[in-house]
Amino acid sequence: MKRIYLACILMFMFSCTDYNGKIENLEYDLIQVEFDGLKKEFYNKGNINLSIIEKENVEKLNYLKTKNSEKLLFPNVKPVMFQIDLKFINSKTKEKLLITINSNNNGEITTIIGNDNYLNSELYEYLYELISIEKIKNYKGELDQSEYEKYIAR
Repeated sequence: MKRIYLACILMFMFSCTDYNGKIENLEYDLIQVEFDGLKKEFYNKGNINLSIIEKENVEKLNYLKTKNSEKLLFPNVKPVMFQIDLKFINSKTKEKLLITINSNNNGEITTIIGNDNYLNSELYEYLYELISIEKIKNYKGELDQSEYEKYIAR
């Protein structure tokens, strides 16, 4: 009985998310990015938030999010090195889509959309350049939003 009750609660929680957008939708016009470093060279480098509104970047990210490989059956989804949340937003319809990108200790990148896991190296490589992940990695010391804006994003 407790298992059924727990299953019902979990189904309710997942069905109430704001992020119920479609991966195929190319009409998202705002992308909010949150970077959180978790271990090794990314430790204490996080809570960095960016809003991407430049038409060229938004169109490219809209396109790249649809270029996923087949689903991974046994992905390594533990976000050991860093996690990037991409929140795609359509300002007209208020539709939202959440995509999470995780990196593990072996440098394997997993793209998570809903409950499904994929490989999407094109999306990651574009983000890598766009938010300067190499500069974040090489930054000496703690890195927060203000430090990112001063030294990395300029």
